[in-house]
Amino acid sequence: MKTYPTFRIFIALTLMATLFSSCSKERFDVITKDNIVPIIDTETFVPVTETNKKPIVAVEPVKKTVSSSADFPFTTPRGTVVKANSYDFTFEDGRWVEYPIDIQIKELYSPMDMILNGKPTVSDGKILVTAGQVYVTATKDGKNLKLRETSQFSVSIPSNGNDREMKIFYGQEQSNGNVNWKLAQMQEEFLGQKDSLQSAIFFGQNNYEIFPSQIGWINCDKFYNYTGAKTSIKLTSTKPEIELISSFLYLDRIKSIIQIWGGKSLDLPVGEHAKLICFAVTNENNLYSFIKEFNVEENQVIDIKLEKTTKEAFLEYLKNL
Repeated sequence: MKTYPTFRIFIALTLMATLFSSCSKERFDVITKDNIVPIIDTETFVPVTETNKKPIVAVEPVKKTVSSSADFPFTTPRGTVVKANSYDFTFEDGRWVEYPIDIQIKELYSPMDMILNGKPTVSDGKILVTAGQVYVTATKDGKNLKLRETSQFSVSIPSNGNDREMKIFYGQEQSNGNVNWKLAQMQEEFLGQKDSLQSAIFFGQNNYEIFPSQIGWINCDKFYNYTGAKTSIKLTSTKPEIELISSFLYLDRIKSIIQIWGGKSLDLPVGEHAKLICFAVTNENNLYSFIKEFNVEENQVIDIKLEKTTKEAFLEYLKNL
């Protein structure tokens, strides 16, 4: 009989803990909702094309003045290795180039880089799996240079291994600041020297050494081979209009960045895990964002509700993608 009071006390304590837990959760939800800062009615948002051209955080190019062949190879702080000789370049009209030569390398290796600089990984509507993007320019006395047909210029991008299905894509810049990636004419096998007019990759242990046939936007990618069901998702927004919101999907399992234009995505693999990153910038440089993680389902509709945020908090999330 002595066990009954103890049992009653146990039940009473359990009920109290349950009630307290329930109250705490409701209180937490209220606090979370109170912290949401809605869009101010007077805010005016800049077009998506302008945010692409003037990103929140631009990637600054590495600049190198090469005075002789002894300055090659050189390595950037992010691990890109550039190899070349003066005879790899010509002026655009075909004239010979002598040292010094100015080379610039812009590196987009992380999802954050690609999102903030408006460089998704898509080729004519097809999803690409990316190992990284670089933008390479070479000038002499301010005049643009190009690669010779016999050039053995190479740019090596770092990696955590290598995938021998990777190929080279060249970026075609569009009026909205976006880039469409086109598959290069690839040399079947690299035997220590690149063939004229073709592109080649040497697969290192922790790098891809790219031998391009042209400079500009260069991407190390492969097409995402998926034979299952596909669907598109739709984004809606009351304020601002969906056309004023920069919307990106990061398919984190395969490292692919997709930009959504006009509120409708391209065809996506059903079941793939995605992170939706939406943001918009006002004329006063106020930043609003919306972030959602989900698995792609048939005919999804996602209502975007932007909240005012700080640049620091937004960047911290992107760094951890």
